[in-house]
Amino acid sequence: MAVVDRLMGRMDEWLLSQLIAGWRADVWRVALDLLAAGSPGQRETIRQAQEKKVLERGYELTLEDLM
Repeated sequence: MAVVDRLMGRMDEWLLSQLIAGWRADVWRVALDLLAAGSPGQRETIRQAQEKKVLERGYELTLEDLM
């Protein structure tokens, strides 16, 4: 991490904070969608979509596709 800090300065911290803020906004949107859902079926559809998105994001973070 010291190398990254030397190369990027504070930019890596800013980028990470932006990433986390985006994830937080996504979670808030999904929570609101779940509250607005009119039926258990709609809630399940939202849950499945969110699960798919989270799994895809996890895969991207592992960088498996680059190796």
